[in-house]
Amino acid sequence: MFDRQFFEGKLQPAVKEFAAKHCKKEASPSVEVLLRDGATYYIKKVIKAGERLLFLLVYSEKARVSEITVPYGEIVRLNFVETPPRPEARYEP
Repeated sequence: MFDRQFFEGKLQPAVKEFAAKHCKKEASPSVEVLLRDGATYYIKKVIKAGERLLFLLVYSEKARVSEITVPYGEIVRLNFVETPPRPEARYEP
C-alpha cells in the first residue's frame, strides 16, 4: 500500500537506484502511476504528500501536463520506465 511515508522518503531513493541501473548517464526515468479506475499518468513531480491525499504534477497523452489530487487508496501500481513516451513525462525530483 502506498502512503505519505512512501512518497516522502522511499520514492526518490527508488528512482535514483533504478536510474543508476537502467538509464543513460544524466537521464531520469519516468514514474508511471496506475489508478484503480484504469487511468495511467506519468509523475513529473510530487507536489505534496498529505495524510490522505497525494498532489501530483503529471503528464498524460490527453491532458499533457496537469495537476491531479489522488487518494492513496486509488493507487494500484507504480512502474519505473527507462524511456518515457515523451521528454515531458520524465520524473523531476
